[in-house]
Formats: sequence, structure tokens, C-alpha cells
Amino acid sequence: MALSDLVVNKEKMSSDIVEQVLKGNVDLVLGGEVALTRDAMKLPNREQVLFYLCGGYAWELINAEGSQQVDEWSRSPAEIENSLGIKGGTLRPILKSLADNYLASSKKGKYRIETRGINHLKDFLDGAKSGNQPAAPKLRKTSTSKTTKKKGTSLSKADIIVQMGDQGFIRDKTAEEIRTEMIRKGFSAKPTSMPALLLPFLKKGLLNREQKAIGDGEKKVWEYTWLSKKTST
Repeated sequence: MALSDLVVNKEKMSSDIVEQVLKGNVDLVLGGEVALTRDAMKLPNREQVLFYLCGGYAWELINAEGSQQVDEWSRSPAEIENSLGIKGGTLRPILKSLADNYLASSKKGKYRIETRGINHLKDFLDGAKSGNQPAAPKLRKTSTSKTTKKKGTSLSKADIIVQMGDQGFIRDKTAEEIRTEMIRKGFSAKPTSMPALLLPFLKKGLLNREQKAIGDGEKKVWEYTWLSKKTST
């Protein structure tokens, strides 16, 4: 065997692994955005963050295929919180732990996934398929301030949309009306974040939308209706 036989295309190998990891877990939204699927939203917060960052790395690979100027895809804690609905008090220790253990890296306050993080996701999925969920990797302890743990499971933005839909609220509602109800329930959401938040539910067939004219008819908006619960006959 010649030494040249040991040479691999690093970009292709990375692309193949990322494709395996993201399939069924992440949707890439035009404009360089990332949205987790409903299944991925049920995963532990740490894995949700890694899948989100891995989706960003996929955009780097896509841009590289087009021979474009490739900028590192990274997001600030506030942007990650807004996309995943994980509160800052929970999210920031997770990000610090990921960076301390080289699963992710931080530059100028923004985070991106590292190779070790992608490999962790692959092992995580392999363990789930075999029925033997892998133990969490041994992480270095990081100093955090003492906080009082609250009982109960915190809901993500996606969870609250599912809850609102199943309760019958989302019926002929605009994105702004859905956002207002989320804020009333204690979830912050920017108007510009709503399309990326609702898109996965449209793709999964859980939401339907129709364009309706408002006012004098010159302006049109999308109205959404939840479809996951069918009326019994």
C-alpha cells in the first residue's frame, strides 16, 4: 500500500459525517439559518445546542462547495436562546462547558461547533439506534455560581407552539398573533424569528397556512392553522 492511499478528502469526509448527523434532526433554512426538527427538540439541551451549531457548520460546507468566500458560521448566546428557546441561565453554562471540553469554540462571544462536537453527535445517534444510549462524555468541571434549582421541565419555544396548537389556539392566526401569545406565556420572540420557528411545523404537516388580505386588500399576511389534532367524527 502506497502512502498516497492514506490520503483522504477531509472536506468530503466531514460533509458525509455532517449529512448523517443532521438528517432528520435539522432543517437548513434559506438565508443561512438553522431550525431543529420536532424530534431533535425533544433531546437534552446540550445536544440541541450541538445540533444547532452543527447545522451552522453545514452552511459553511455548502458555501465552500460553491467556491464562495467562506466565513465561519457562529452565533451569540442571545441568538441561540432566541432560536432554541433555552433560557440564558440554562444556556450559558452549557456553552461554557462545550467550549471548555472542545466540543465547541468561542470567538468574540460567538460559538461554533468543533470536530469533537460533531463526533459526539455521531456517537450519540449511534447509541440511540442501538438502544444503548452512550454515557455523557466526561466533562471538566467549570465554576458556576450557586443557583436554586426549580422543579419541573422547562419548555422550549417549539414546545410552547405544540402546546398552543394542541390546545386549539392556533386557528387562523397570524405569526404576530402567535408571537404575542408566546410573549404572554413568558417566551420572548422577535418578529424576524417567527418564520424560522414555524417552518419546521409546516414541513412536518403540523401547520397549514393560507394568505389572507387585510385592510384595503393591498396587504396580505399568512394565517396559520394547527393540524396535528383531528376532530373526531
